[in-house]
Amino acid sequence: MDVEAREGYRLWLRYSDGTSGEVDLSDLAGQGVFSAWDDRAFFKTVRLDGHGGIVWSEELDLCGDALYLRLCGLQGEGSRPKLDGGSAGSVPKGYSMPELCRFYGIVIQMFHSDHGPPHFHARYGGSSASFDIETLGLLRGQMPPRARSLVIEWASLHQDALLDAWHRSARKDPPGKIPPLA
Repeated sequence: MDVEAREGYRLWLRYSDGTSGEVDLSDLAGQGVFSAWDDRAFFKTVRLDGHGGIVWSEELDLCGDALYLRLCGLQGEGSRPKLDGGSAGSVPKGYSMPELCRFYGIVIQMFHSDHGPPHFHARYGGSSASFDIETLGLLRGQMPPRARSLVIEWASLHQDALLDAWHRSARKDPPGKIPPLA
């Protein structure tokens, strides 16, 4: 996958399946965390995180799968090729990824209005992964075994809260905070 910043809050993207083109993100510019893009030099710092995420900083990133859907013009539910283990879903309208929890150096986050199935993202050091809320299975990415075990232990204690956070995020409401693993 490749990404390049263009004028007018546009990103040029090329995916591993050969799909490429520009995505207009001007609908997000100036809103919440996306106000950082008002600094054009910052917008141009876009890069890939190695796990399908498109990032500017630790606080500002977009889901590569969601941008794929937008690039292909898929609005709402629909099928598409799987990307790195992703699955079909809705095109998110907002892509910020609020933090739900932090423990033992692990950061748990969830995109607003992300594609299905219901899932959350976990980061630890330089690794990141997404996990299915219902099955706690790894959807995409990788983590060191110990960190992965801690994430699954935490998620098993908070599955209902994670599912509630997923539904709040789908409504573009803040997902809320979930207690850390003690």
